[in-house]
Amino acid sequence: MKKLLLIIIVFVTSLSYCQTADEYFKRGISKDSLRDDKGAIADYTKAVELNPNFSDAYYLRGLSKHNLEDYKGAIEDFTKAIKINPKDAYIYFKRGLSKDESKDDKGAIADYTKAIELNPNDDYNYFRRGLAKLSLSQNNSACLDFSKALELGDNDAYRLIKKYCN
Repeated sequence: MKKLLLIIIVFVTSLSYCQTADEYFKRGISKDSLRDDKGAIADYTKAVELNPNFSDAYYLRGLSKHNLEDYKGAIEDFTKAIKINPKDAYIYFKRGLSKDESKDDKGAIADYTKAIELNPNDDYNYFRRGLAKLSLSQNNSACLDFSKALELGDNDAYRLIKKYCN
Protein backbone atom coordinates (compact mmCIF):
# COMPACT_ATOMS: atom_id res chain seq x y z
CA MET A 1 0.00 0.00 0.00
CA LYS A 2 2.84 2.42 0.84
CA LYS A 3 4.48 1.67 -2.51
CA LEU A 4 1.27 2.46 -4.37
CA LEU A 5 0.86 5.73 -2.48
CA LEU A 6 4.48 6.66 -3.21
CA ILE A 7 4.01 5.88 -6.91
CA ILE A 8 0.89 8.07 -7.04
CA ILE A 9 2.65 10.95 -5.29
CA VAL A 10 5.64 10.72 -7.64
CA PHE A 11 3.34 10.54 -10.68
CA VAL A 12 1.21 13.55 -9.65
CA THR A 13 4.30 15.57 -8.73
CA SER A 14 5.99 14.79 -12.04
CA LEU A 15 2.90 15.92 -13.95
CA SER A 16 3.25 19.42 -12.53
CA TYR A 17 6.86 19.56 -13.71
CA CYS A 18 5.92 18.62 -17.28
CA GLN A 19 3.77 21.60 -18.02
CA THR A 20 4.38 23.43 -21.24
CA ALA A 21 4.80 27.15 -21.77
CA ASP A 22 1.27 27.26 -23.21
CA GLU A 23 -0.16 25.59 -20.11
CA TYR A 24 1.55 28.09 -17.81
CA PHE A 25 0.37 30.89 -20.09
CA LYS A 26 -3.25 29.69 -19.88
CA ARG A 27 -2.97 29.39 -16.10
CA GLY A 28 -1.68 32.96 -16.02
CA ILE A 29 -4.69 34.11 -18.02
CA SER A 30 -6.99 32.33 -15.57
CA LYS A 31 -5.30 34.03 -12.66
CA ASP A 32 -5.56 37.37 -14.48
CA SER A 33 -9.30 36.89 -14.77
CA LEU A 34 -9.42 36.39 -10.99
CA ARG A 35 -7.34 39.57 -10.51
CA ASP A 36 -4.51 37.50 -9.06
CA ASP A 37 -1.70 39.53 -10.60
CA LYS A 38 1.04 38.01 -8.49
CA GLY A 39 -0.06 34.47 -9.37
CA ALA A 40 -0.36 35.41 -13.03
CA ILE A 41 3.15 36.88 -13.01
CA ALA A 42 4.50 33.63 -11.57
CA ASP A 43 2.85 31.61 -14.35
CA TYR A 44 3.90 33.98 -17.13
CA THR A 45 7.43 33.83 -15.75
CA LYS A 46 7.37 30.03 -16.04
CA ALA A 47 6.03 30.35 -19.59
CA VAL A 48 8.88 32.62 -20.70
CA GLU A 49 11.43 30.44 -18.93
CA LEU A 50 10.21 27.54 -21.06
CA ASN A 51 9.81 29.66 -24.20
CA PRO A 52 11.93 32.83 -24.18
CA ASN A 53 10.29 34.00 -27.45
CA PHE A 54 6.75 33.99 -26.02
CA SER A 55 5.78 37.58 -26.79
CA ASP A 56 2.25 37.30 -25.41
CA ALA A 57 3.53 35.99 -22.08
CA TYR A 58 5.91 38.96 -21.73
CA TYR A 59 3.08 41.30 -22.73
CA LEU A 60 0.57 39.91 -20.22
CA ARG A 61 3.20 39.74 -17.50
CA GLY A 62 3.87 43.41 -18.23
CA LEU A 63 0.17 44.19 -17.83
CA SER A 64 0.08 42.38 -14.49
CA LYS A 65 3.14 44.29 -13.32
CA HIS A 66 1.52 47.54 -14.47
CA ASN A 67 -1.57 46.65 -12.43
CA LEU A 68 0.68 46.24 -9.39
CA GLU A 69 2.28 49.63 -10.16
CA ASP A 70 5.61 48.02 -10.99
CA TYR A 71 6.04 50.29 -13.99
CA LYS A 72 9.75 49.61 -14.38
CA GLY A 73 9.09 45.87 -14.53
CA ALA A 74 6.19 46.42 -16.91
CA ILE A 75 8.36 48.51 -19.23
CA GLU A 76 11.03 45.78 -19.23
CA ASP A 77 8.47 43.14 -20.18
CA PHE A 78 6.85 45.28 -22.86
CA THR A 79 10.32 45.96 -24.27
CA LYS A 80 10.99 42.21 -24.47
CA ALA A 81 7.64 41.68 -26.17
CA ILE A 82 8.45 44.44 -28.67
CA LYS A 83 11.81 42.85 -29.51
CA ILE A 84 9.96 39.66 -30.40
CA ASN A 85 6.95 41.32 -32.02
CA PRO A 86 7.96 44.83 -33.17
CA LYS A 87 4.86 45.43 -35.30
CA ASP A 88 2.29 45.24 -32.49
CA ALA A 89 1.07 48.80 -31.91
CA TYR A 90 -0.75 47.86 -28.74
CA ILE A 91 2.44 46.81 -26.97
CA TYR A 92 3.97 50.22 -27.72
CA PHE A 93 0.80 51.84 -26.42
CA LYS A 94 0.91 49.89 -23.15
CA ARG A 95 4.60 50.61 -22.70
CA GLY A 96 3.76 54.28 -23.28
CA LEU A 97 1.17 54.12 -20.50
CA SER A 98 3.73 52.64 -18.13
CA LYS A 99 6.19 55.37 -19.06
CA ASP A 100 3.43 57.93 -18.43
CA GLU A 101 2.94 56.53 -14.94
CA SER A 102 6.66 56.66 -14.25
CA LYS A 103 6.80 60.30 -15.43
CA ASP A 104 8.84 59.58 -18.55
CA ASP A 105 6.80 61.83 -20.84
CA LYS A 106 9.39 61.88 -23.63
CA GLY A 107 9.57 58.08 -23.63
CA ALA A 108 5.79 57.86 -23.60
CA ILE A 109 5.55 60.24 -26.57
CA ALA A 110 8.04 58.10 -28.50
CA ASP A 111 6.00 54.96 -27.82
CA TYR A 112 2.68 56.59 -28.70
CA THR A 113 4.27 57.92 -31.89
CA LYS A 114 5.41 54.41 -32.84
CA ALA A 115 1.94 53.05 -32.03
CA ILE A 116 0.44 55.73 -34.29
CA GLU A 117 2.90 54.84 -37.04
CA LEU A 118 1.77 51.20 -36.83
CA ASN A 119 -1.94 51.98 -36.33
CA PRO A 120 -2.80 55.52 -37.44
CA ASN A 121 -6.54 55.10 -36.85
CA ASP A 122 -6.46 54.52 -33.09
CA ASP A 123 -7.78 57.70 -31.50
CA TYR A 124 -6.55 56.85 -28.03
CA ASN A 125 -2.89 56.88 -29.12
CA TYR A 126 -3.30 60.50 -30.23
CA PHE A 127 -5.19 61.36 -27.05
CA ARG A 128 -2.53 59.88 -24.73
CA ARG A 129 0.30 61.43 -26.75
CA GLY A 130 -1.45 64.78 -26.45
CA LEU A 131 -1.63 64.40 -22.67
CA ALA A 132 2.08 63.60 -22.50
CA LYS A 133 2.83 66.64 -24.64
CA LEU A 134 0.76 68.82 -22.30
CA SER A 135 2.95 67.60 -19.43
CA LEU A 136 5.94 68.95 -21.36
CA SER A 137 4.14 72.25 -22.12
CA GLN A 138 3.98 71.40 -25.83
CA ASN A 139 0.45 72.78 -26.03
CA ASN A 140 0.28 73.49 -29.77
CA SER A 141 1.42 69.99 -30.64
CA ALA A 142 -0.88 68.53 -27.99
CA CYS A 143 -3.82 70.39 -29.54
CA LEU A 144 -3.04 68.83 -32.91
CA ASP A 145 -3.13 65.39 -31.29
CA PHE A 146 -6.40 66.13 -29.48
CA SER A 147 -7.93 67.35 -32.74
CA LYS A 148 -6.88 64.16 -34.50
CA ALA A 149 -8.21 62.07 -31.60
CA LEU A 150 -11.54 63.88 -31.84
CA GLU A 151 -11.62 63.41 -35.61
CA LEU A 152 -11.14 59.66 -35.06
CA GLY A 153 -13.90 59.49 -32.47
CA ASP A 154 -12.42 60.18 -29.03
CA ASN A 155 -15.00 62.47 -27.46
CA ASP A 156 -12.84 63.05 -24.36
CA ALA A 157 -10.53 65.08 -26.56
CA TYR A 158 -13.24 67.73 -27.01
CA ARG A 159 -13.02 68.75 -23.34
CA LEU A 160 -9.25 69.22 -23.59
CA ILE A 161 -9.50 71.11 -26.85
CA LYS A 162 -11.90 73.57 -25.21
CA LYS A 163 -9.57 73.96 -22.24
CA TYR A 164 -6.16 74.17 -23.92
CA CYS A 165 -6.64 74.94 -27.60
CA ASN A 166 -8.60 78.18 -27.90
